[in-house]
Amino acid sequence: MLLLRFLHFFLGYVRFKAWGDFPERLLNLCAGRGVPVWGIVRRKGRIEGMVYAKDYKKMRKIRARSGARLRIMEKRGLPFILRRYRKRVGLLVGFVLFFLILRVMSGFIWTVEIVGNQRVEKAEILAALERVGIEEGVPISSIDPANVRQRLMLELPELAWAAVNIEGAKATVDVKETRQVPDKIDDSLPCNLKAARDGRIIGHQVTDGRIMVQIGDAVVAGDLLVSGVMEYADGESGFKHAAGQVFAETQRAISYTARYDQQETYRTGQVRRRRALKLFGLEIPLYLGSVRGTYEKEIETHQLAFGTATLPISVVSASFYETAQLDYTLDEAGALEFARQQIAGLEREQLQGAEILSKEEQIETTEEGVALTVQYVCKENIAVEEILSISTTNE
Repeated sequence: MLLLRFLHFFLGYVRFKAWGDFPERLLNLCAGRGVPVWGIVRRKGRIEGMVYAKDYKKMRKIRARSGARLRIMEKRGLPFILRRYRKRVGLLVGFVLFFLILRVMSGFIWTVEIVGNQRVEKAEILAALERVGIEEGVPISSIDPANVRQRLMLELPELAWAAVNIEGAKATVDVKETRQVPDKIDDSLPCNLKAARDGRIIGHQVTDGRIMVQIGDAVVAGDLLVSGVMEYADGESGFKHAAGQVFAETQRAISYTARYDQQETYRTGQVRRRRALKLFGLEIPLYLGSVRGTYEKEIETHQLAFGTATLPISVVSASFYETAQLDYTLDEAGALEFARQQIAGLEREQLQGAEILSKEEQIETTEEGVALTVQYVCKENIAVEEILSISTTNE
């Protein structure tokens, strides 16, 4: 039914009315001459129907023999639409150009979609794809999915697997990330506890395994602290997952040099915003002039979409925050205080989880500034798990 309606529209048809003494005779003559008529409706004193535009001339000749009178009520279909706009050449040219451009553009990538990433940022993957040859606006014929896959995995070691699928003008990149090694070994696996750093043993809380050090012992990084190999009184041996904590007194040091001449960058409060239209990877500025001076730039990209389909068009909004530099000079006391502030931040980062038992400052003054080194004595758990390698020999 739908196909028939399309055929009627494509060929063009007219709605007519016929009246007279015997309008039905006109329909009989049309049937005999092979002129198709449809949609026939009987009304008071007349009949109405539809016939193809090319057959209407035949119907007019037949009308003379039938004695009926005939008149067109309405013209419908593509031929009449084209005739109406036949003098508007620009519209026809634009219509043709539109389909030509659409045909040409279908040979390029419109959008790139990333699927499967969790830890690796989408922006990082898109940047890597640009380096290996996939971005909006590149010809589809220039893309070798197998080659892109290999190069992408070399660019991003965090990826364990990748696949590139081209569907129409859309490139879908499906990725799987490398599996993160857990900090803690599965409890079902036998393992030892070894020293993560140098220190002097001051205590332990071992819940499983055989303790190999005594309080007061000095150890270096890599020494065995708790063994997962168990030896029993009957001479048999077994393997366990060594578990627990081994505390040691450790020595740490953090250094920082604060210069007298300092320079600080700050935002002045002045901001300039610029927009650009990005079409197939090409940015078209929507502004005149350029931003001069020093600034910090922040970018937001808004992808245009039609329903659920994304288009190869996006609006890029850039904010330019003007910055200035403040130069100032510290005296010796100020430089020392600045160094202490910086070391306090490093201390929170590097000594996380350690209990600071004592610390001692070593201050050295130079022509450029003040060098501060802090020596720490800490109490911390130095035990780390290491899978126990088990080898068997058949005699």
